[in-house]
Amino acid sequence: MTPIELYPHAASAAWSDTGPRASSVSLRGVTRRLGQAQALADIDLDIAAGEFVALVGPSGCGKSTLLRVIAGVEDIDAGEVRIAGAPASDVPAKARDLAMVFQSYALYPHLTVFRNLALPLEVRRLERAEVEARVAQAAGMLDIAYLLNRRPGLLSGGQRQRVALARALVRAAPLYLLDEPLSSLDARQRAELRGEIARLHRTLGATFLYATHDLGEALAMADRVAVMRDGRIEQMATPDTLRHAPANAFVADFIGQQASSLAAAMQEARAGKLQ
Repeated sequence: MTPIELYPHAASAAWSDTGPRASSVSLRGVTRRLGQAQALADIDLDIAAGEFVALVGPSGCGKSTLLRVIAGVEDIDAGEVRIAGAPASDVPAKARDLAMVFQSYALYPHLTVFRNLALPLEVRRLERAEVEARVAQAAGMLDIAYLLNRRPGLLSGGQRQRVALARALVRAAPLYLLDEPLSSLDARQRAELRGEIARLHRTLGATFLYATHDLGEALAMADRVAVMRDGRIEQMATPDTLRHAPANAFVADFIGQQASSLAAAMQEARAGKLQ
């Protein structure tokens, strides 16, 4: 049987019987130095289990570094990281129960979509039936079942990003870290996948931490948004609070500039439709 033939029969046996899982995340005094510079400076952060939190800020503010520190890909110089209440600072990345989606798709070009999705599960030595079931369910959730026999080089950017998301989903992790996954897509693809990510969060019940340079994206998707600058969190609040009660001039200016850019882009789009 080919992977595509397996799909209609496999989904019910996937990970749904485990029920929704979610991990809390807590950082205390986390500092990360790169040479003389501080990529992260004394970060305190609490994310509740099942919450969707977005990280925004100008380039170089520390969003991606923060995700990599939580993932265990980068070490910290001071402070503590706790995941699901347990100390994680000394836990290697492969032992942390989480999944990460990168800005680059990071797909294996010589493998089919099915094999790209199955590989993380095969490495964990799961039974073949469970691998097929998880791949089928993730492919169904992201509407890529018809792509399972293709290789990444034959896919569009939006399709490749869906495959990257599905590869994270098969892990059935309680914590998902997404590092600007939509930045390389066009506006239509971003809008489409933004809705998919929000839907996946609601469906899975897992904790999502999402780094993006697009404030509009963050405000539309997240329960709370952390605005960062120079390795620090300037304010972390609900979208409404950020809009109406910014904590300082930087946050107010950042939100104002982003809002102006969004309004200008919308005007240009409308003007283009009228021409």
